[in-house]
This record gives sequence, structure tokens and C-alpha cells, in this order.
Amino acid sequence: MNNEAKQYLRTIIQVALGVLFVYSSGMKLFVSGLDAFLKDVGNFEIVSAPLDMLVAYSLPWLELFAGLFLIIDVLRRGAVLAATGMTLVFIAAIGSGWWRGLDLHCGCFGNSIEAVNYPVKMALLVLQLLACLAVWFLSGKPRQAGQS
Repeated sequence: MNNEAKQYLRTIIQVALGVLFVYSSGMKLFVSGLDAFLKDVGNFEIVSAPLDMLVAYSLPWLELFAGLFLIIDVLRRGAVLAATGMTLVFIAAIGSGWWRGLDLHCGCFGNSIEAVNYPVKMALLVLQLLACLAVWFLSGKPRQAGQS
């Protein structure tokens, strides 16, 4: 695959990831609200108060900025690193709930009335992780200071 095709593919994946993260954060911030997301975070039984509040009130903003930066291609490596880190945390949290047999409503895209379908959710998160890794590796090596 030539360099131009790689960059085109990277851009498509990068923008799709950005849209996913912006949509997810927007649903939490502006539709269901952070109080509902706080309840969803608490249902995972991973962190207790006051850390659950810190997670619930900061994660959507991190998702929003990472997504926006991916879409507009600003600080790409930092944005994809943040997206990859969040995705790994999401995989761990969903996996933990699945392992413990919790009946969860994950809150990934705002308030959900349906319980998590663990196999489907894990498959989607693995695809999301692969997309993050694709953007990282298709971005090539970062330029060193002083290079053009």
C-alpha cells in the first residue's frame, strides 16, 4: 500500500473514531446527563465515592476532546493515545462486569435501558482498539524537532 493510500485510510479511521468519541461524550453530557452516568459508573462497582464522581464527571470531557482532536487532526498522537487508553479501560471494566456476572447498563452512549450484551460489547471494543492501533501505526514515525 502506498503512502497516500495509507494516509487516506488513516484519515477515514481517525475521523470515524473521533465521531464515535464525540457522540459518546455528547450523549453523556447533553442528553442523559452526568448524574445518570455517575449512577452507571457506580454500577460497575470498580471505584467507590468520591472516585466514581471524578470518573463520571471527567471521562466524558476527555472523550470529547480526544474525539475533537482526532476529527480535526490536532495533536493526533496524543488524541489516539488517549482514545487507546480509554478503550483499554473500557475493555477492562466491561470484562470485569462480565466476569463478575453483573447485570449492567454501561452508559457508553448515555442512558441505556437494555443490559449489556457482553460478547457483542467486547467485540465492538476490540474493533475500537484495533482502529486506535491502526491510526497509531498508519501515522508513521513522529517528526523530530528541527525536521521538516
